[in-house]
Amino acid sequence: MLRTILLVVPIAAVFVYAVYYMLFAWTLPGDVDMHSSGYIAMTIGVVVSFALAAVLIALLLHRNKDEE
Repeated sequence: MLRTILLVVPIAAVFVYAVYYMLFAWTLPGDVDMHSSGYIAMTIGVVVSFALAAVLIALLLHRNKDEE
């Protein structure tokens, strides 16, 4: 139980800080217009990042399953 707490608390703290920084950085420039190409690039970046994370986690879980 203590091991789980020691793992979850720092991860949650980093997540909360990342959300805070995202909100701070998003509102910092003020009223700036972004073209549709910017939204497309941002969407592609988010989708590729999530896909890469999913593949890496799947490989990790598959490797751990084979070792058992």
